[in-house]
Amino acid sequence: MTFDMNRAWREAAEMVTANREVLLIVAGIFFFLPGLAAALLVPSMQPPAHLEESEALAFMTRFYSDNALWIILMAVVQTVGILTLLALLRDQAKPTVGDALKAGLVGIVPYLVAQILFALGLVMTVGLLIAVTVTTGLAPLMAIAGIAAFILTIYAFIKISLVPAVIAIEHVTNPVTVLTRSWLLTKGNSFRLLLFYALLVIVFLVLAAVIGAISGLLLALAGDGNASKIGEAVFSGLLGAVVTVYFVAILAAIHRQLAGPSAEAIGRTFE
Repeated sequence: MTFDMNRAWREAAEMVTANREVLLIVAGIFFFLPGLAAALLVPSMQPPAHLEESEALAFMTRFYSDNALWIILMAVVQTVGILTLLALLRDQAKPTVGDALKAGLVGIVPYLVAQILFALGLVMTVGLLIAVTVTTGLAPLMAIAGIAAFILTIYAFIKISLVPAVIAIEHVTNPVTVLTRSWLLTKGNSFRLLLFYALLVIVFLVLAAVIGAISGLLLALAGDGNASKIGEAVFSGLLGAVVTVYFVAILAAIHRQLAGPSAEAIGRTFE
């Protein structure tokens, strides 16, 4: 099936509009509140002035090691939220919020294992490609290998982009099967999906810049101090929650197109 970008966006917007009340609750719990907490409790990754290039890696390593617990906790909570939303939006059984939350909690383990397997496979493949070219000592060949590694990485991420949808919607829990299913669903549409994701990123970045500029002007009136910091965190949390909800709805719409109706839905049509 050929992927239709306009249809995916239209269906995603319709899903958000039709389920806005329940999405508001789930997004508030899993995206807005964690984002707000992270903005207030985790220090900004702002490097000190005049930081030497040789010190940049050490600074980033220290930042992530100091805040690893918060970063991991936030990632897990938001992943559960994403799986929960996908179950609510696309599960033909029309689950309650409690049932969808249970599906999200059950799905977190296969999701994490699938991501770890994917990361290991990608690192080994890219590492081998670069290692082979480095042994030649030829700068042009190493440059080509670097470009190839970048393209391969982007391609691989496109191919596994439907992993959360496969887990939450199709209830697949075997990590290897999940990766394989996502890979097969995107077959023949990788470039279209890449273009669609790129356009979405551009749109979201422009909106974030515009909203950030407006919120910055409003917060400037509040002056410096805690009020300004809290206001900035609220704006950031709201924007992150809205973007995540639309992103999840888009994943659900893409899965609907590429996977087609479920066997249960087809069976109900003839009942």
